[in-house]
Amino acid sequence: MRALLATDRTRLPIRGALLGLAMAGLAACSGSDAPTAISLEPDPPPPGVEPGMATLQAAATDAGARIEVEVMQEGGAWLAHEVEIQTASDRDALERLESPLVAAAAATGGLTLQLGGLEVRVADGARFMVDGGREVSRDAFFATVEALIAAGETPGIEVLRPATSPAQAPNLDVFEAEIVRLNADSEDRVIDLNMDGRHLRMPVAGAGMLTLLGVELTVDPGASSVVERSADQAGAVDVDGMAQSADDAAGTVTLEDGTVLRVLAGTRIKTGGDRLASIAHVAAALDGGAAVEVDADAVLESEGVYVAVKISFDPEASDDGSDGEEEEEEEEEGDEEGDGEDEPEGVQFGGNVVSVDLEAGTFLMTTGKVLTVSGETLFDEEGDLSTLEAMAGALEAGDRVMAEGRAVEDEETGAWMVLDMRVETSGEDGDFGGRVASVDLEDGTFTLKSGKVMTLSEETSFDEEGDLTSLEAMDGAIAAGDVVTVEGLAEKDPETGAWTVLEIRVNASGEDGEFGGRVESVDLEAGTFTLKSGKILTLDEGTTFLEEGDLASLDAMAGALAAGDVVTVEGMATKDSETGAWIATELLVETNGEDGEFGGRVASVDTEAGTFTLQNGRVLTVTGETAFDEDGDATSLDDMATALGEGGKLNVSGMMAQDADTGEWLVADVTVKRTGKP
Repeated sequence: MRALLATDRTRLPIRGALLGLAMAGLAACSGSDAPTAISLEPDPPPPGVEPGMATLQAAATDAGARIEVEVMQEGGAWLAHEVEIQTASDRDALERLESPLVAAAAATGGLTLQLGGLEVRVADGARFMVDGGREVSRDAFFATVEALIAAGETPGIEVLRPATSPAQAPNLDVFEAEIVRLNADSEDRVIDLNMDGRHLRMPVAGAGMLTLLGVELTVDPGASSVVERSADQAGAVDVDGMAQSADDAAGTVTLEDGTVLRVLAGTRIKTGGDRLASIAHVAAALDGGAAVEVDADAVLESEGVYVAVKISFDPEASDDGSDGEEEEEEEEEGDEEGDGEDEPEGVQFGGNVVSVDLEAGTFLMTTGKVLTVSGETLFDEEGDLSTLEAMAGALEAGDRVMAEGRAVEDEETGAWMVLDMRVETSGEDGDFGGRVASVDLEDGTFTLKSGKVMTLSEETSFDEEGDLTSLEAMDGAIAAGDVVTVEGLAEKDPETGAWTVLEIRVNASGEDGEFGGRVESVDLEAGTFTLKSGKILTLDEGTTFLEEGDLASLDAMAGALAAGDVVTVEGMATKDSETGAWIATELLVETNGEDGEFGGRVASVDTEAGTFTLQNGRVLTVTGETAFDEDGDATSLDDMATALGEGGKLNVSGMMAQDADTGEWLVADVTVKRTGKP
């Protein structure tokens, strides 16, 4: 059950079938403040709250409305499974998204949702919370979700922002979150936003298309879509708590506080994920020792009794999968018998480790429980890892880390102290292979696309038959735009958790020989140029520029790009096996420009650089040899700058030639005409 943050979320949806439970007045209790009751007669819904596409169309006006959409995917398309049209007061509430998370980038503050592939950006100063509402730092949050994703999980998150007014444009896929919550086990996909007439299209009768944040959602009652309208006026409220008992025959669930929820034929039981689908399932779960959380939208029937319009049942097993009350009874029995007086039994725990805090001496489980390792903690020697440092190292290496053991709660601090535990990892010593994503020369490591981090040591042996024979060469090849793949043998260090490479063969995608393409950029300091394909080529003293080309130096290539030309190259290159760099041995460089006439509107003038730029992007250089037409409206570069500064528009025509050494376009003669004179 989600706990929303500082928002007015009292409005609740109610299905049209149950709106027949209309208010019938006060109960016949003389002289008392009896609760409002409802009629159980199958009357039609009150006017104005009938569900359906017509209601959604009426809401989609220029004035706009607030909608909450539960989304599901069918055959690759996104379906609005449930559309709840809220009240006018809800338009000021925080807008939110709920979805499983598929990627997170701490460096950019980006979160990629499973829902429509939406990219959410975290605002500066955003608040972060993990399961249970505990607030954590930004770094701790990203470390947690990145570890979960690396372990193959898709944790649920909820992101919130202030309401937009007017509603955000349908195809604008921007969402900057100010509150971010981790609901690790949630599989809900929800869009809760303001909308207006721009967001709904009705291509066919009875069905429509909602576009929210650039995601197209089909709304089709014939394909299981439900459109309903909020009905606060009918007395719908939020009722939630832990189930104490369930009676399938009576159709009721009783909460621990004594509240009774009646489930009728028209009640919608929300399913999906681990949710239970019926009262019978709730009863079975309770009998099996599980705790069941209940969340309902319900209408008051009589004191302490509610009729559920919509309800969900979420089982919540304890950390060791057993019932907490039974565990408590067992502990009490143990105390009576004198067991555990010398050594505490502790509470069993187990599951995946999300993150490790070496400074605090703790680790975080996917359940949200933080456990503390002390000098008294015993590590099982048969496990893969035997220290907290090794657990941290294994997580950094991209492994999945599983821990199970016993812990006791410190009565003074409330911390859970680990008595003993066994720690396993997903990896095994032996072969490895895959594509290299990045190289860290300082740490002496490389990271595979799978997320696994491999460490090289002085003992690492490179296969001489591979394309590359050093970590530096791997780094250089990746920088040059090559695909680098590796295969080899590695073993895990039980003390550090790192994967140490014993033997490795490294191959790169490129082969010595011809290359060609359009030049994207030039780095004069590094002596390199980059092609549009991403491949980086290096020039050295042995590089030969062919005389048939338009340009004869790297400086000329840089100048031509700066002048707005398209620069293309073709030639021969070899790969340096020690550095991984591609060395251009022979080079033919051409540009799209030709010596001759030029003309067009002047966009800007740079008197300091001695240039003017045309609106097509071409930069032309004025030299001491440039001849200005005396019959023109400007006879110098300074005149041109002055005219532009006065608001004039300048058109030029003339002759130019490209300098093969610098790549610049040099103006031979030019005529300047001005329009818009003061």
